[in-house]
Amino acid sequence: MQKIEEKITWIIDGVDKADEYDKAIDFVHSFGLKCDSVGWSSLKLSDEKSFDLIKKIKAEQK
Repeated sequence: MQKIEEKITWIIDGVDKADEYDKAIDFVHSFGLKCDSVGWSSLKLSDEKSFDLIKKIKAEQK
């Protein structure tokens, strides 16, 4: 039987200044996650951090 695993994948985008980019990287790192050199990151939706991450992303968007 094949196991299906859902995950959220995003890129740190729309950041023009170096300090804003650093803030975005720190945001991802605050969840114990890593970004690749371009800014892509992902998290399994089954991870207990996923709900907190989505809430914080929503708050940052406002």
